[in-house]
Amino acid sequence: MGGSVTPIPPVSSVTSSWSDRTVVTRTYDAGEGQIKVKHDVYNVTVYDSNGHKQSVTNSHSIDYLV
Repeated sequence: MGGSVTPIPPVSSVTSSWSDRTVVTRTYDAGEGQIKVKHDVYNVTVYDSNGHKQSVTNSHSIDYLV
């Protein structure tokens, strides 16, 4: 059984990214009838580059009294 094999060209690198923002809100009793509100904000980015996964996370908090 004779035949030839045709090579398949390699798949080109495909870069994709994913981002998400999550806000976690907590409330606390601050005394004297006040409530402390705290927002923790997380920004996450995950991306593929040359077949390696990378991730970047940054966060910040916001506090205030109500």
